[in-house]
Amino acid sequence: MHGKMIFVLLLSATRQRYPHNFSQPVITVIIYSVMAVIIGIILISAQLIGLLIKRNPTLGTSDPLTSVKIGETEYSNR
Repeated sequence: MHGKMIFVLLLSATRQRYPHNFSQPVITVIIYSVMAVIIGIILISAQLIGLLIKRNPTLGTSDPLTSVKIGETEYSNR
């Protein structure tokens, strides 16, 4: 009950607008710049993680899996 009343009060509240000195093109450039920076940070982080994974293979796997020879079996000398 109280949750519904708070929700209605939040929706019915009048919003107060604050004047700003920026024109619409300037605000658009600022928003796109912030988006580009965030996307750039994500891409650079992914690239660095990829480089770190290539440089530091997991321990115990010094030989790649492709070095296993298929079809060879060991025969014991009896």
